[in-house]
Amino acid sequence: MLNQFQAYLVQRGYKEFSISGNPSTAIDYAWRVAKVCEKKIIQRSNWLITSTPF
Repeated sequence: MLNQFQAYLVQRGYKEFSISGNPSTAIDYAWRVAKVCEKKIIQRSNWLITSTPF
């Protein structure tokens, strides 16, 4: 599910990798969502299903 979220961000113009080849916005946002979900004990798939328009 996080891969779909990352793909959605890329489709919307967010970058996967910076010019130097490091992970950029799309990867970082997906990673941060996963971390917040872990901290809040929320199942990522349920949160993403109800919170994203894809």
